[in-house]
Amino acid sequence: MFYHTFKTQVGWITAGISQLGIVKISLPEKSHEISVTKFKNQMNFHKSNSRIFQKVIEKIQSYFEGYPTDFTDISVDLSQLSNFQKITLNECRKIKTGQTRSYKWLAKKINHPKSYRAIGNALSKNPVPIIIPCHRVISIDGTIGGYMGKEKKIYFKKQLLELERK
Repeated sequence: MFYHTFKTQVGWITAGISQLGIVKISLPEKSHEISVTKFKNQMNFHKSNSRIFQKVIEKIQSYFEGYPTDFTDISVDLSQLSNFQKITLNECRKIKTGQTRSYKWLAKKINHPKSYRAIGNALSKNPVPIIIPCHRVISIDGTIGGYMGKEKKIYFKKQLLELERK
């Protein structure tokens, strides 16, 4: 598996790729070093040049510049996740830019209508945020809910939703 770190308008992002596709993407960090250190602490990757990541880099940079960006043509590798997590994330991936859906809606879509908490837990394990837009899933009452399993990341979730509404 290989990784590459690149700069966006909101910070440094590190992406990892396997033979099956993008396996992990970090959230933006203030520096290249912080992004790489946090990323490499989670999985065993080797540094790569940007060529194999070019499409992902261009799309993520475009997204953070405020352009509508479709990530559905990016291959992702969810092989490290449970079947429930894969089903949840694949359905979440279908939510269009600028739209939000509730945890309850997503639970119904995957035929587990009472599994709101399990949905939230599966979304918190999303290894490829932005590409799989788990930030578009909110509480049924319209409140933001959590993001990536961390309450302190809620501010970033709000920023992503605002960016997409423009």
